[in-house]
This record gives sequence, C-alpha cells and structure tokens, in this order.
Amino acid sequence: MRIGIDIDGVLCDSTKDLSGRVIRWNRENGSKYKERDSKYWETILDWSEEDYRDFIRKYCKDILLNVGVSKEAKRMINNWKNSGFEIFIITSRCTDDCGNDLEKVTYDWLKKNNINVNYIITSVYNKGEFCRTNKIDFMIDDKIRNIQDCIENSEVTRPILFTGISKNDNVDYKKYEVDNWEKINEIVTGGF
Repeated sequence: MRIGIDIDGVLCDSTKDLSGRVIRWNRENGSKYKERDSKYWETILDWSEEDYRDFIRKYCKDILLNVGVSKEAKRMINNWKNSGFEIFIITSRCTDDCGNDLEKVTYDWLKKNNINVNYIITSVYNKGEFCRTNKIDFMIDDKIRNIQDCIENSEVTRPILFTGISKNDNVDYKKYEVDNWEKINEIVTGGF
C-alpha cells in the first residue's frame, strides 16, 4: 500500500504557527489585511509578491523546523510504516520559497518529531499526476484543488480530503471529507 500525505494542514497546523509572525511582519512593514474572509492566510493579506517573498525568506526555515505536529497523524503514519506501507510526503512546498535545502529541512522536522516515512517529494503542483505516475493508493490532503487533481488524473488513487484542521465549505467534495485520523485509518486499512 502506498500512501501520499500532504504536510501543511494535514500533519501540522502551520497557519496557527504563521499567524504570530504575520502579525509581527505587518506591524514592522505597515502592511494590512484585506477585507475578506478566508481560511488560507495567504489570500487575506494585502501583500505584494515582493512582501510575500521577503516574509518567506525571513521566516520559512524557522517555521518549517518548529511547527507542531498532529499526534494522531504521527501515530497513524508510524503504524502504517511499521505495517509495511510505503509513506510518501507529497507537498507543494517549493525551493523557491524556502531554499535548496527544503527537503533536508523537511526531513529534519520529520526526524525531530519521530515520524517515519519512505519518501519526501517537494514542489509537486499536480498531485493527481504524481499519484498516477507513482501508483499512490491514497492521497491525504486538505486542499480541494489537490483532491480534484487526484480525481481528474488518477484512476488508481483514492483521495481523502482532511478537514481536521481547516474546514471545507464546498459540498461537491463532502464524500471525500474526513475530519480525524481514526476515520482515515479505517479507510486506508479497509478501503472505501
């Protein structure tokens, strides 16, 4: 069994960790929030592309190394790995944001948190295509666009939309929605 797992919003709540730094950055740089509600922090900030890049360059490695991990996710992943499943960390985190040592930083974070995986793949922008090419059985992600990619590009991969950290308001994807790791484990170990 091959399981693909996203990091941000699935293994950890990086949005929570980012918020303090975003507030500090806004104060230091006179930036403001846009007047719109969103569950994704990057869409509510009134930042230029340059502001975003400067923020990421300043805080990215520290955030990635120190963000807290979901204990339930850690337990399930390690159980699956110990049972012989292949675990792929598949993330759209990219070296453009965090530098060329992104995989090492991610590896160090996983090691620090005692999460055992087989592979770390970064800069994946079409997770469905990646899953199809690599014969991933399940893809656990919190972004609807990645669930769509799996539906459209892989007849093999079964997508799971994790909503334990961020919520999904799109009713078209409710049948893929799972809000806790026990339910995910039931799906993965028992099929759909």
